Amino acid sequence: MSQDTTNLILIIFAFVAIVGNVIAFLFTRVELMAQRKETKALTILTSDLEHKVHRLATKLGHKIQRLERLRELISNLLRITIGLRQTGRPLPEFFDFWLQREMIVPEFHALIQTINDEKLTTLGLQLTDTLSKDIWRKTGYETDFDTDEFRKVYMLLRGYTQVMYQRILELMEEATQQDE
Repeated sequence: MSQDTTNLILIIFAFVAIVGNVIAFLFTRVELMAQRKETKALTILTSDLEHKVHRLATKLGHKIQRLERLRELISNLLRITIGLRQTGRPLPEFFDFWLQREMIVPEFHALIQTINDEKLTTLGLQLTDTLSKDIWRKTGYETDFDTDEFRKVYMLLRGYTQVMYQRILELMEEATQQDE
């Protein structure tokens, strides 16, 4: 082989190597662009998922806060009922209990509607209906709270509150289990 043939073979090999490197470079470049697109898509997806998780956590937190507030209002209604039942209270103290109860009921109704649970709504309406019965409007400073009628209403209230407490706990459990 002559020197020219050897040089030509070397040039061809060099050219093939250069073409191979250019093709490898272009392939790598295309692959990197595809990976960047995937990375960008994954970044967007991750961001969307983080926002959804945050919204769900916030929503769950608010739901549990509403349920805890409702439980607190039920406790206050029962405490006020007991306070109204005690005879011999000074008239201003009696009216203070009465006013507290009247202030709780609207928030109680609003929370029940916001929670939007049929069973809880039914129980809440039965509870507030019992509160607004004539026995409550008839009770006053001079009323005897040890009547059978008053005890019947009081036991009915206590029954509603117990069932409502249980339903609130069930809803809290459902909320935390559902979002796991």
